[in-house]
Amino acid sequence: MTFLLWLIIGGGLLVVQMLSGWMDLLFVALAAGLTALLCALFPAFANLVVVQIVSWVVLSFFSVLFFRRRFKKTFVAKNTSQDSAISDLVGRQAQVIEDIRPPSEGRVSLDGTSWAAVSNDTTISAGTTVFVHTHDNLLLEVSTRPLDHYSSSK
Repeated sequence: MTFLLWLIIGGGLLVVQMLSGWMDLLFVALAAGLTALLCALFPAFANLVVVQIVSWVVLSFFSVLFFRRRFKKTFVAKNTSQDSAISDLVGRQAQVIEDIRPPSEGRVSLDGTSWAAVSNDTTISAGTTVFVHTHDNLLLEVSTRPLDHYSSSK
Protein backbone atom coordinates (compact mmCIF):
# COMPACT_ATOMS: atom_id res chain seq x y z
CA MET A 1 0.00 0.00 0.00
CA THR A 2 2.79 2.46 0.84
CA PHE A 3 4.38 1.54 -2.48
CA LEU A 4 1.34 2.98 -4.30
CA LEU A 5 1.26 6.04 -2.05
CA TRP A 6 4.88 6.91 -2.91
CA LEU A 7 4.17 6.37 -6.62
CA ILE A 8 1.20 8.75 -6.40
CA ILE A 9 3.32 11.32 -4.55
CA GLY A 10 6.07 11.01 -7.17
CA GLY A 11 3.57 11.28 -10.03
CA GLY A 12 1.93 14.32 -8.45
CA LEU A 13 5.31 15.99 -8.03
CA LEU A 14 6.08 15.30 -11.70
CA VAL A 15 2.82 16.95 -12.75
CA VAL A 16 3.58 19.99 -10.58
CA GLN A 17 7.12 20.09 -12.02
CA MET A 18 5.82 20.07 -15.58
CA LEU A 19 3.31 22.82 -14.83
CA SER A 20 5.74 25.01 -12.90
CA GLY A 21 8.98 24.32 -14.75
CA TRP A 22 10.83 24.10 -11.43
CA MET A 23 13.49 21.54 -12.31
CA ASP A 24 14.34 20.59 -8.71
CA LEU A 25 10.92 18.96 -8.30
CA LEU A 26 12.03 16.40 -10.88
CA PHE A 27 14.63 15.12 -8.42
CA VAL A 28 12.21 15.17 -5.49
CA ALA A 29 9.77 13.13 -7.60
CA LEU A 30 12.61 10.74 -8.49
CA ALA A 31 13.33 10.33 -4.77
CA ALA A 32 9.65 9.47 -4.17
CA GLY A 33 9.91 6.84 -6.91
CA LEU A 34 13.04 5.38 -5.30
CA THR A 35 11.26 5.32 -1.94
CA ALA A 36 8.40 3.40 -3.60
CA LEU A 37 10.94 0.95 -5.00
CA LEU A 38 12.44 0.45 -1.52
CA CYS A 39 8.94 -0.26 -0.16
CA ALA A 40 8.36 -2.85 -2.89
CA LEU A 41 11.73 -4.57 -2.46
CA PHE A 42 11.87 -4.58 1.34
CA PRO A 43 8.53 -5.42 3.02
CA ALA A 44 9.89 -4.44 6.46
CA PHE A 45 10.68 -0.97 5.09
CA ALA A 46 7.04 -0.58 4.01
CA ASN A 47 5.93 -0.63 7.66
CA LEU A 48 8.33 2.11 8.83
CA VAL A 49 6.70 5.38 7.75
CA VAL A 50 9.19 7.63 9.57
CA VAL A 51 12.11 5.80 7.95
CA GLN A 52 10.42 6.18 4.55
CA ILE A 53 10.03 9.94 5.01
CA VAL A 54 13.63 10.32 6.19
CA SER A 55 14.81 8.23 3.23
CA TRP A 56 12.76 10.39 0.84
CA VAL A 57 14.23 13.60 2.27
CA VAL A 58 17.79 12.25 2.13
CA LEU A 59 17.31 10.88 -1.41
CA SER A 60 15.80 14.22 -2.48
CA PHE A 61 18.71 16.18 -1.04
CA PHE A 62 21.39 14.04 -2.64
CA SER A 63 19.65 13.76 -6.01
CA VAL A 64 19.36 17.57 -6.20
CA LEU A 65 22.95 17.95 -4.99
CA PHE A 66 24.51 15.49 -7.43
CA PHE A 67 22.29 15.59 -10.52
CA ARG A 68 21.00 19.17 -10.74
CA ARG A 69 24.07 20.65 -12.42
CA ARG A 70 24.25 17.82 -14.95
CA PHE A 71 20.55 17.98 -15.90
CA LYS A 72 20.42 21.77 -15.90
CA LYS A 73 22.79 21.87 -18.87
CA THR A 74 20.46 19.49 -20.72
CA PHE A 75 17.08 21.05 -19.95
CA VAL A 76 17.62 24.78 -19.51
CA ALA A 77 17.71 26.90 -22.66
CA LYS A 78 20.53 29.30 -23.32
CA ASN A 79 19.68 32.94 -22.57
CA THR A 80 20.45 34.05 -26.11
CA SER A 81 17.78 31.84 -27.66
CA GLN A 82 15.33 32.84 -24.92
CA ASP A 83 16.02 36.55 -25.51
CA SER A 84 15.59 36.01 -29.23
CA ALA A 85 12.27 34.21 -28.72
CA ILE A 86 11.01 37.00 -26.46
CA SER A 87 12.16 39.66 -28.93
CA ASP A 88 10.02 37.91 -31.54
CA LEU A 89 6.98 38.85 -29.44
CA VAL A 90 7.49 42.59 -30.05
CA GLY A 91 4.67 43.95 -32.23
CA ARG A 92 2.38 40.97 -31.57
CA GLN A 93 -1.13 41.14 -30.13
CA ALA A 94 -1.97 39.75 -26.70
CA GLN A 95 -5.05 39.55 -24.48
CA VAL A 96 -5.01 41.13 -21.02
CA ILE A 97 -6.01 38.45 -18.49
CA GLU A 98 -5.34 40.48 -15.31
CA ASP A 99 -5.92 44.22 -15.20
CA ILE A 100 -2.77 46.31 -15.77
CA ARG A 101 -2.81 49.33 -13.47
CA PRO A 102 0.33 51.44 -13.93
CA PRO A 103 2.81 51.27 -12.32
CA SER A 104 1.77 47.76 -11.16
CA GLU A 105 2.10 44.67 -13.29
CA GLY A 106 -0.79 42.75 -14.78
CA ARG A 107 -0.82 39.65 -16.96
CA VAL A 108 -1.36 39.06 -20.66
CA SER A 109 -1.87 35.89 -22.64
CA LEU A 110 0.08 35.41 -25.85
CA ASP A 111 0.07 32.11 -27.77
CA GLY A 112 -1.40 30.38 -24.71
CA THR A 113 1.36 31.58 -22.38
CA SER A 114 0.78 33.98 -19.51
CA TRP A 115 3.26 36.87 -19.28
CA ALA A 116 3.79 39.59 -16.69
CA ALA A 117 3.09 42.93 -18.34
CA VAL A 118 3.24 46.66 -17.63
CA SER A 119 1.89 49.64 -19.51
CA ASN A 120 2.58 53.36 -19.69
CA ASP A 121 -1.06 53.86 -20.71
CA THR A 122 -3.91 54.27 -18.30
CA THR A 123 -5.38 51.16 -16.67
CA ILE A 124 -6.02 48.37 -19.17
CA SER A 125 -8.85 46.00 -18.23
CA ALA A 126 -8.88 42.24 -18.61
CA GLY A 127 -10.18 41.16 -22.01
CA THR A 128 -8.60 44.10 -23.86
CA THR A 129 -6.37 43.41 -26.86
CA VAL A 130 -2.94 44.99 -26.51
CA PHE A 131 0.28 45.12 -28.51
CA VAL A 132 3.72 44.17 -27.23
CA HIS A 133 6.09 47.14 -27.57
CA THR A 134 9.21 45.92 -25.79
CA HIS A 135 10.39 43.63 -23.03
CA ASP A 136 12.69 43.68 -20.03
CA ASN A 137 13.70 40.03 -19.61
CA LEU A 138 10.34 38.27 -19.12
CA LEU A 139 8.34 41.44 -18.42
CA LEU A 140 6.45 42.72 -21.45
CA GLU A 141 5.60 46.38 -22.00
CA VAL A 142 2.26 46.61 -23.77
CA SER A 143 -0.07 49.29 -25.10
CA THR A 144 -3.53 49.46 -26.61
CA ARG A 145 -1.96 51.18 -29.63
CA PRO A 146 -0.13 49.19 -32.32
CA LEU A 147 3.65 49.42 -32.29
CA ASP A 148 3.92 51.62 -35.43
CA HIS A 149 1.50 54.20 -33.90
CA TYR A 150 3.47 54.09 -30.66
CA SER A 151 6.81 54.65 -32.43
CA SER A 152 5.60 57.59 -34.49
CA SER A 153 4.31 59.41 -31.43
CA LYS A 154 7.69 59.36 -29.69
